[in-house]
Amino acid sequence: MNTKEPELFCRQVNKLIEHGCEITDYEQAIMILNKINYYKLSAYFLPFRDNDGNYKQGTTLLQVYKIYEFDRKLSAFLYGIIQKIEVFVKTQIAYYHSNKYGALGYLDHSNVADKMIEKHKKLIDNFNTEVKRNKELPFVKHHIDNYDGKFPLWVAVELFTLGNTSQFYSQMKTADKKVIARSISYITQTKQNVHIRSLKAVCGVLPHLEINVLTLEEFIIQGLNGFRLCLTRKNTRRMLVDAILFIFTHIYTL
Repeated sequence: MNTKEPELFCRQVNKLIEHGCEITDYEQAIMILNKINYYKLSAYFLPFRDNDGNYKQGTTLLQVYKIYEFDRKLSAFLYGIIQKIEVFVKTQIAYYHSNKYGALGYLDHSNVADKMIEKHKKLIDNFNTEVKRNKELPFVKHHIDNYDGKFPLWVAVELFTLGNTSQFYSQMKTADKKVIARSISYITQTKQNVHIRSLKAVCGVLPHLEINVLTLEEFIIQGLNGFRLCLTRKNTRRMLVDAILFIFTHIYTL
């Protein structure tokens, strides 16, 4: 199969100009494309394309670059906050569950809701797979060598992904979920589980957000006034809004 030949930065700039993109500073354009893969940046041009493949009148490379920078900073911000929430939630779950059921109680299928036993078995199998995959990590190796491979829950959660944490929480007995939900916030355990799932989903879609810019003013100068961002995928938009609401109800308590 033949592949395209790599293009020089100047050719990439010329290609943008040929398709109607306005470039007022040629050297700046080359500098931008030198920092960001042309193919990656091209995804941010999609909302500005006409049906004939050319760019709409008034489209500039600097405008699209600012959108890319906004998206990058938004993703970094959300990742940072989500990580703090993840650590907080794991801590609350490990503290409560260990005190009630013991350090290894999370392995006991009788400590989860009856209808969740089969799912819990799969979760533990996945956890054991993670242990094997990460056996060279110092804390994992330490517990394998000194504790016969037994990991108390407060250690095990360090190998839990956000998805594992969400699954473990959803598998708990209702009474236990209510206690943990109260320790995290005022919301109900049902909504708590939805929020944790939403955070997991957002972590998955953040690198692949598809954006459709409806209006854009110079938000770097004027703040976010006049800036409206619409995610093209409705489920992504719903998950992001849901998770952001959760984030900002907790941001001052972390």
